[in-house]
Amino acid sequence: MTRTPEGNGYFKVRRDGVQVREHVAVAERAIGHPLPAGALVHHVDEDRSNNSTSNLVVCPDDAYHFLLHRRMRARDACGNANWIKCWVCKTYSPPEQIVVNGKNTHHRRCINEWQITARARRLGMVAA
Repeated sequence: MTRTPEGNGYFKVRRDGVQVREHVAVAERAIGHPLPAGALVHHVDEDRSNNSTSNLVVCPDDAYHFLLHRRMRARDACGNANWIKCWVCKTYSPPEQIVVNGKNTHHRRCINEWQITARARRLGMVAA
């Protein structure tokens, strides 16, 4: 197979006369069938040119792929992939210390302080 660089770190290969991304072709060959609709291929080491099967994970959807990246960021930042980042103070804590409100994750104390400051700012009591 001839690899053609895309310019963004990915490589394309020709399969059955059609160009496909190499990591997709490798993953499909490893699982023995085409990827299901909506599935994505994740590079464990985040190196888009490393398409060895041991470096690829087939994610069922974008949400799972996002979860993998969130856990990798937590592991790299604090050493524990299970910890969650507070969007207010930007520190990682165990899940039992974090409140999850939709897409926002925060410490209860942080959100209280943030709300007090935001309210004061709206009322002109604190400089923006």
